[in-house]
Amino acid sequence: MVALSPCRTLAGERFADGTAVLIGAGGGVTSVDLPDVNDPTRTFGSNARVQLDLGALVRSWLELGTDVAFTVLGESDSLNSILVSQGSSEKSAVTHVQAGVVARAKWLRGESRWAPFGRLGAGVAGLWTSAPGGLGGHELDAAWSAGGGLEVYAHRMLVVRAEGQYCGQAAEGGMRHHAAAVLSVLLAIPR
Repeated sequence: MVALSPCRTLAGERFADGTAVLIGAGGGVTSVDLPDVNDPTRTFGSNARVQLDLGALVRSWLELGTDVAFTVLGESDSLNSILVSQGSSEKSAVTHVQAGVVARAKWLRGESRWAPFGRLGAGVAGLWTSAPGGLGGHELDAAWSAGGGLEVYAHRMLVVRAEGQYCGQAAEGGMRHHAAAVLSVLLAIPR
């Protein structure tokens, strides 16, 4: 008997050639290693993360795509003071943004629903400070990421992905190191 990849069996009955477009979203946690805007002697620490994924399964074992992640880090005390002095009751927001292109190489294990994978990516990461009235700003730096995880083919067109990743950000003060854990649900659409 010939061993088939999961992209051609349970999850892959959907495509004869093992190709698909993957669209999904997920959530998790990110440990952001950047100085806190309110207290530069400490970092932001761990916060909730939302991630959007778009990819193409170009081979049964290779996915090329992009992901964009947002981590809300809190408020800026200095911007909030400015808003109060202007008579506003609105608040500022500080968000860590990470976006890039990603390649995931999957280890296909016969007819299993499970597929471990490794990932490499490159893109940008940075802080976005926003407040009403056009206050705030942003700084984006070059970034790269590496990690791995496990995909479970829950249905022919439904993939659940658990992923851990490291992100290196070339910030102005030197290299910054972030870590993330994300659980995503993806819809696999045959091409």
